Parts: sequence; C-alpha cells; structure tokens
Amino acid sequence: MVVQNQPCIVELQEIAQQVNQFGDNFALHVRNSDAVIIVYSVCGLSWRRTEPLRAVVRFYGDVGKAAEDNQMRGFPVGIVGTQCDTERRRIVGEEEARKTAKTLGCRFLEWSAKEGDVDVLDSFVSDIVKDIMRQREIEGQ
Repeated sequence: MVVQNQPCIVELQEIAQQVNQFGDNFALHVRNSDAVIIVYSVCGLSWRRTEPLRAVVRFYGDVGKAAEDNQMRGFPVGIVGTQCDTERRRIVGEEEARKTAKTLGCRFLEWSAKEGDVDVLDSFVSDIVKDIMRQREIEGQ
C-alpha cells in the first residue's frame, strides 16, 4: 500500500482468541503493532447471539491494557462492522456503533465483504496509516 507517496506494509492478524488463551502473546502482538483494527459482525456471532459492541469495548480495553504495559499511548485504533449487507439479521445499529467508536476515540467503518467497495476499505486503512505517521512525527521517530 502506498500512503502519501510512501510504501507501507500492512499486516493483518486475527488475535481475538489469544486474549484469553495466550495473554502474554496477545500483549506482545499489541506492543509490536503500530495500530489495531477491531472487526466485529453487526449480526453477532453465529453460534451465540452475543452483543458485539460489548465484545468490542472489552477487546478495546484488553488492547489498552497491553499497550499501556509498554507505555504506548495514543496509537490508532479502528473499528469495522462487517456483514452490514444482511440487514434482517442485524443486531447492532450503525449509529450505536458509530457512537461507541467515537466514545473510544476510534475511527469507524461499516463494510460488507460481499457488496463493499474495496476502495472504501483501502481508504479506511490508509487513514489509519496516516494516523501512525502523524503519531511518529509527534514522537520524533
């Protein structure tokens, strides 16, 4: 990915299961990251109709604890709601999710892998990379 005429490597890792199973590894992943994007389904988990936003807030807290351990404050966090093309199964409203993201100080996007425009997702990730670049300028790196 090229952002502001600079090549950037974006690596995505699914680490949600590691919070409980591999606490130290989870913290290590967060400490070695420049940003975190939390992805949830607006329909909830298929095997358990749990409230996705509660899980997002809890995961955000886990990320914050891991980052704080390394005194990494202010790194960018994005929240992405997926499966927004399945309105009849939706249990999380877009406005509610947007407010949650704003409260947490996160960027927000609802996106459908089935119907979504890849340019929109690229733009969202590009904005997070720009946030990383700004943070590095502030820190003098």
